[in-house]
Amino acid sequence: PTTGRPIAGPGQVVRKGETVGVLQVGPCLRAVLAPVDGVLGAALVEDGAVVGYGTPLYELV
Repeated sequence: PTTGRPIAGPGQVVRKGETVGVLQVGPCLRAVLAPVDGVLGAALVEDGAVVGYGTPLYELV
């Protein structure tokens, strides 16, 4: 997460439990895990945006 490169991007096949992103919560970083197998779609929020609990971050098809 400290490289500045995306972990996963649109069109990428992901498996349930695979890390698809990282959230910063205060000083801590938390992995965002795919809830199901699928193909990652478009990001629904901008990088660096403040989001609330439960906010969808990506489309997953």
